[in-house]
Amino acid sequence: MADTRTDPGNVDEAEERLSRARAEPDGTALADVLEPLALSEALREPTNLPPEDRSLALSLLPAARAAEIVEAAPNELAASLVVGLESGTAAGIID
Repeated sequence: MADTRTDPGNVDEAEERLSRARAEPDGTALADVLEPLALSEALREPTNLPPEDRSLALSLLPAARAAEIVEAAPNELAASLVVGLESGTAAGIID
């Protein structure tokens, strides 16, 4: 399935937004940054986050979007994205 999302800006802008979003305590800003990105960008940006922030952001995305990101990731990255998730959240993404 082709990724129809549009990139909201260049890579530097996305990284700046991601950096600001990490300062938010509940993680919703992280999810807000990742959701509209093209799949290639949404896959790359979590690699710049600490593991706990990766899991938090992924858990706050809609399950279908999180699944797209995990499925597109190389196996090691996919594992690191879901390792910190609660089992119910991980199951909803992996299913």
